[in-house]
Amino acid sequence: VEPAMNLIQKGETQLLDAASTGGQIRIGASDTICRYFLIPYLERFHKAFPGAHIKVINQTSMKCAELLRNGLVDLTVVNFP
Repeated sequence: VEPAMNLIQKGETQLLDAASTGGQIRIGASDTICRYFLIPYLERFHKAFPGAHIKVINQTSMKCAELLRNGLVDLTVVNFP
């Protein structure tokens, strides 16, 4: 559980850093997550931090995990069965 919590804290830190510096955050997300979960949060984040650039890469959950492992996204939001 501790490694997962550390990853979550790292993701939160990256989001806040990108927001405060006008940087970019790359998010990998599965189709269902993008469509039904993520968009309202991204809209609120963008309103709160208009200088931050958010790039969402829509892939399967397994592909998102691979993108994260290879450093091609900063965080992923996926669902696993």
